[in-house]
Amino acid sequence: KTIFVLGGPEPTYAPDAFPYADYLVAGALEATWPQLVGALANGEDIPDLPGLHGIPQFVQSWPFPYRESDLEHLKHRLVYYETSRGCPYQCAFCLSSAESSTAFLPMERVKKELRFFLDAKIPVVKLVDRTFNYPKERAKEIIAFLIEHYQPGVTFHFELKGELIDEEMLSLLISAPKGLFQVEIGVQTLNEEALRESRRHSQWQRVKEVYRKLIDAENIHTHFDLIAGLPHEDYLSFQRSFDQVMSIEPNYLQLGFLKLLPGTKLWNERTGHGYVAEPFPPYEVVRGNDIVPDELAVLKKI
Repeated sequence: KTIFVLGGPEPTYAPDAFPYADYLVAGALEATWPQLVGALANGEDIPDLPGLHGIPQFVQSWPFPYRESDLEHLKHRLVYYETSRGCPYQCAFCLSSAESSTAFLPMERVKKELRFFLDAKIPVVKLVDRTFNYPKERAKEIIAFLIEHYQPGVTFHFELKGELIDEEMLSLLISAPKGLFQVEIGVQTLNEEALRESRRHSQWQRVKEVYRKLIDAENIHTHFDLIAGLPHEDYLSFQRSFDQVMSIEPNYLQLGFLKLLPGTKLWNERTGHGYVAEPFPPYEVVRGNDIVPDELAVLKKI
């Protein structure tokens, strides 16, 4: 008698694999869930339910997910928070590329909720916005607010797109108290063919000078990402990408490995690229036309 409601990338983009599911829900659940549960309770027709195949959105009536009573439990933990959903970019390996819109919490609500973390002295707040500094002016307002209300011992972690860091944003970031910010920057690759196939655009020669200034300021922990296994990038090409990113001496370099996520461009084109991936989440690639398992194993050890 149990009713199964499934969501996430697999039911959304590979629904045939879930014949036992009663309902598949796509997009943000906050709008759909109360309607779905209410309709089930009342014996109403489900297929016509608005939002069953949703888009990135926020439901303003839903409350802030953290409570005063949670603080004792959270005071030594990393906390997730999002100010936006969706992403305007179409990276071929990212699930956000399957969505066509973005949504943002109102700025006054964001500031109020960020104050909660500051006042509670939560050690690390990770903003899970796909591209935190899009749009630029909105991100600058949030950064300035966090600097103004700085609390020692509280760190905010967010992901930046280097090409969107203008002089004003850079000045704001390097003016921040030491330890207030950790920034993550997804370089992923510097191979031009791999960038094109991944639907990414890099201005490495320009942005690396921005990165140098950010790193040299020594007030922000800098975390850079690379992805092994992208199309057209072999082992030697990945080595060149690695060397170039290491040349600017980031605090941390994460070597990631391509995941074939259902719904992404590379998942749809996996046969043409010769990809073989693990059959279970997160579907990590173990072979492609341009890289073999032994080479990926060496990178794993590194």
